[in-house]
Amino acid sequence: MARTTRQSTVLAALATNRLGIFDVIMFALTAAAPLMVVGGVVTTGWAVTGTTGFPLAFLIVAVVLAVFCVGYMAMARRVTNAGAFYTYIARGASKTVGVGASFVAVVAYNLLQVGLYGAFGPIGSSLLQDKFGLSVPWWVCAACRCRGGSAPWSHGCSPRSSACCGWT
Repeated sequence: MARTTRQSTVLAALATNRLGIFDVIMFALTAAAPLMVVGGVVTTGWAVTGTTGFPLAFLIVAVVLAVFCVGYMAMARRVTNAGAFYTYIARGASKTVGVGASFVAVVAYNLLQVGLYGAFGPIGSSLLQDKFGLSVPWWVCAACRCRGGSAPWSHGCSPRSSACCGWT
């Protein structure tokens, strides 16, 4: 009986207008973003460089991710907390190591974003040159992508707010 009560309490808490259609759509789009990187940046890199090591790199990464998933699922069964990686690392090592790992993750994600802007710049510049005959420096394309090419809610802002992070 206690299990049914707990289950109905959780369902009631989740069902009270917490997520709308727009929120679910945005969640699905952000979940697809890594696939877009693989589909766009990686295939372009493979085509441009001609390096035959790309498929081998995918196999190595797949093995590493499979091992990671086994450990992650084992931890997920034993540790229930919304902190995810921080919680797992803090429980396994210490809070200091957990905070350090969180900092490394934030820096890594920001560097990935900078790297993607750096990849978009030359690709956008050559596309404009080839298709329209426009000679635009790569950094202008990267700056345009940085400022205007991403949705305002991707910077932690609510899509329902009228002014957000300098966007109006």
